[in-house]
Amino acid sequence: MAARDVGVPDVTFFTASAAGLMGYMQFEELVKRGLVPLKGAGYKTDGSLDAPLDWVPGMKGMRLRDMPTFCHTTDADSALMRIHLHQMRVVAGSKAVVINTFHDMEKDVVDALAAFLPPVYTIGPLSSIVSSLPAGGGDPSSSTDTPSLFQEDTECMAWLDGKEARSVVYVSYGSPAAAGADKIKEFASGLARCGSPYLWVLRSDLAAGVEVGENGLVVPWCAQEAVLAHPAVGLFVTHCGWNSILETVIGGVPVLGWPMVSEQTTNCRQVSTAWNIGAELPQEARGDEIAALVREMMAGRKGMEAREKTLEWKRLAEDATKEGGSSSANLDRFVEDVLLKGL
Repeated sequence: MAARDVGVPDVTFFTASAAGLMGYMQFEELVKRGLVPLKGAGYKTDGSLDAPLDWVPGMKGMRLRDMPTFCHTTDADSALMRIHLHQMRVVAGSKAVVINTFHDMEKDVVDALAAFLPPVYTIGPLSSIVSSLPAGGGDPSSSTDTPSLFQEDTECMAWLDGKEARSVVYVSYGSPAAAGADKIKEFASGLARCGSPYLWVLRSDLAAGVEVGENGLVVPWCAQEAVLAHPAVGLFVTHCGWNSILETVIGGVPVLGWPMVSEQTTNCRQVSTAWNIGAELPQEARGDEIAALVREMMAGRKGMEAREKTLEWKRLAEDATKEGGSSSANLDRFVEDVLLKGL
């Protein structure tokens, strides 16, 4: 790297979860063990992805399907695999690793990463730290508004105001996601039958032709943090991108995961087995399955337990970002170790 060539300390800033980073770090081991590349085109249905990975440090009950999806390939010369293998070597050779997470939530994984990586600093949730700072770091001309490629729908907040506490299902798969028409149709069917009002973020081009019952509201975009902080929201159906997981923890809202790509699969597994803040939807779930799982998460025992656990993580996230909390202290320590002392 150019920075190393001229003696400038290079730091890895990993914006996804520590679990995701650990998943990427296993790519080389997956190749060594002969698990990747996969052996045949039918790997999605022949059970290959259910191979247990009981050796992943700090993460119990992992399966091959829970690893970041870039390793789910039959191509022995996959460009994406080569890119990620190279990136992980860069991470291992950097002076420090900064992760947007907080230690309590990912303690086992962070401690496992710290055993073989350069010094690891957990400084998240960054959105909470940033929101506690004066706008623009004290510069009133600066803005801390979150940028978006889409126009936010603010009317949905008024719609939420008219709903009872924890009664609304919030559904969003992230801006780049383009689920197939059949899956969108099944989701529409499931949401219409779940018995709860729902707010569904769906791009206009994908929403065309979707039937919305009297209990639903479909918008092209919204202020997600504000929605998750609204008392009417009782469940978040998400692709399990890391920003979404942190935002739902900050909002205290349990999760029903439907991962699509990259480390979303890893996060979703942790949602249900490590953090215990929700459940996972089967990839090919039909409308009746979706409705049943939503009902269980909204009113069943599993949903109640997930809500209690999410509120516990919410409190711990708040503690971590307070002055003297683990993330706040780690940020100060990073500045001292790397920026001032040069590590």
